Amino acid sequence: MTNPVEIGPILLVGFMGAGKSSVGAALASELGCNFVDLDAVVEQRAGQPVAAIFSAEGEQRFRQLESEALEQVLSTGIECRVIALGGGTYVQAENRDRIARSSALVVFLEVALEEAIRRVRYFAGKRPLAANREAFAKLFEERRPAYEQAHFRTDTTNKPIMAIAKELAAWVREQERQ
Repeated sequence: MTNPVEIGPILLVGFMGAGKSSVGAALASELGCNFVDLDAVVEQRAGQPVAAIFSAEGEQRFRQLESEALEQVLSTGIECRVIALGGGTYVQAENRDRIARSSALVVFLEVALEEAIRRVRYFAGKRPLAANREAFAKLFEERRPAYEQAHFRTDTTNKPIMAIAKELAAWVREQERQ
């Protein structure tokens, strides 16, 4: 392992199935950083899974909990962190504003729609917004403009997780040198 980077948090954004959690864990290992999955933080704080929050309290309540969790992880003193955001986190304007005020680098993990569908079909019960294919495709297109505001992007379609992590680690180290 190399020395941890000395740069603010690296936030991974993108649609469901883009690989944020898988790539995030690999990237954190590659950079010698901690890894945080924002959905896991929400679940820990709420004491229930994301799907249960959606079911019992609705998407609006989930988004509120998600924003609170984002505030928490951005305010911790640990600089070297890779944070996988939920697919809708960066879409919320107030969250993008909060992120813009931080020292975070934002990376958009792109994925082709058909690949995203293939990747999430096994987790449909855990991903409330993935239940309907047409709604999934519509949401995919609606969220793209927000994701495109990221500092960097890479396509994860048909690429191995470690190859993506190494590409992103090289980019992060380049940002650190600037």
